[in-house]
Amino acid sequence: MTRHNNHDRLHEQTPLPHTGYDPRAAARVQAGTFNRYWLKDGQSLNGVQRVGYGLFSLMFIAFGTLCGTGLWLSWQDGDVVWCLLWAIGTVPLLFFGGLGLINIFRFRKR
Repeated sequence: MTRHNNHDRLHEQTPLPHTGYDPRAAARVQAGTFNRYWLKDGQSLNGVQRVGYGLFSLMFIAFGTLCGTGLWLSWQDGDVVWCLLWAIGTVPLLFFGGLGLINIFRFRKR
């Protein structure tokens, strides 16, 4: 019985072979490509990628507009702290959404 317990303990310590798809490792590798295509390399996008990145950019603009509404209402109420907090959300969302939309309309020169 002692021999069996030692065998189980050794088996638990050996690493399992890598099988399958690791989403965290893929995200680490593919994040640079995603950001480059979305914000910089619009000339090399195909039609499906343009639609996908366009929807992603429109989502950023929609959330930026939502934050901008909160900014405007806080401005009307005279609440400076909430104005600054809403502005922290509004500006980057609208910036990245606009940059993504500009990028998807870059085509190769013929």
